[in-house]
Amino acid sequence: MTDISPAEPDSTPATVTVDLAGPAHGGSVLGRLGEDAGDRAGQVVFVRGALPGETGARVLLDPGTGKKRYLTGRVEGPDAVAGPSPHRTAPACPAAAAGAGCCDLDYVDQEGSAAWKHDVVVDQFTRIGHVDLTAVPVTTRSLRPFTGYRTRVRLGVDSEGRAGLRISGSHSTVPVERAVCAQWAPGLADGLAEELGGLTLTPPSLIHI
Repeated sequence: MTDISPAEPDSTPATVTVDLAGPAHGGSVLGRLGEDAGDRAGQVVFVRGALPGETGARVLLDPGTGKKRYLTGRVEGPDAVAGPSPHRTAPACPAAAAGAGCCDLDYVDQEGSAAWKHDVVVDQFTRIGHVDLTAVPVTTRSLRPFTGYRTRVRLGVDSEGRAGLRISGSHSTVPVERAVCAQWAPGLADGLAEELGGLTLTPPSLIHI
């Protein structure tokens, strides 16, 4: 079922409530508007922050999304899913929570993350490569540690000379003194602060650590 809020000037609703199907490339999940959406029924919605199979997800649509053949948006919050996946977990990355473009699947447990990636790869082979994997055993194995394994990182420098993680879809950053990625290896944040302490950084520099 699709619950649509009052329409905006371009006739695109601000929010929709949809049921989710399988994962799409880039960390989104595919949904479609229901029959009660009128002439928009069946229209594809790519939803960030959702999980395959979830139902009743309240989705905040991106501005201007109605001008495209499909809609894009994000789940309004962790409590905005009426029927959550058993693989949904509490987000652990403060940088991602602040808007940084890291940890796209921060809200998925280890088993669900492996299943998600499995389904994306199989879909790419089948739909784009036209390779039938029905009789081919495709397995996944999640390596350990599941978090805190990243030993390399790339940072941007903002207008105030502060190093930080890029905000998704933007040249702006989340300064490292405000938040760091949960996937950074132990000691990386402390070591980075020590190394950068005596440096003068100028935008739009990139820092590779």
